[in-house]
Amino acid sequence: MPRGQIDIDFFLTESGDYLVKADLPALGLRWSWLLRELNRLSDDDILDLFTEDREVPGPEGRWGLLDLQPYLLICQLQIPPAPYWEAGLQRGQLKVVRLFRRSGNEAAIAEMRRLEEEAERRWNEAGQSPD
Repeated sequence: MPRGQIDIDFFLTESGDYLVKADLPALGLRWSWLLRELNRLSDDDILDLFTEDREVPGPEGRWGLLDLQPYLLICQLQIPPAPYWEAGLQRGQLKVVRLFRRSGNEAAIAEMRRLEEEAERRWNEAGQSPD
């Protein structure tokens, strides 16, 4: 299935820049490369990567690592409740956050956990419960 129900968005810094853009030059990559790689992914590709983890999604969606050999992309995935998703009434969103070289996967996992904890903290400070 081509990508039709999952939109791709990017995490913004406080200055309004895409956070992942700062990672690209250090890896010798360009913005066009990232967009091309993301556009190759179908909805099924994205869902398969995120459904392997049975962890309950946090308040800002499910965190995961997309494997774009030889790189890892930290992302969040939000999918609407099944009845809305299956009927095509609401779209999903994949938010791209950071990019790491695959050989540094420990750093990518640590950064993903830090971002997840930060999202949980923001949620709790807003007085909302993720349950």
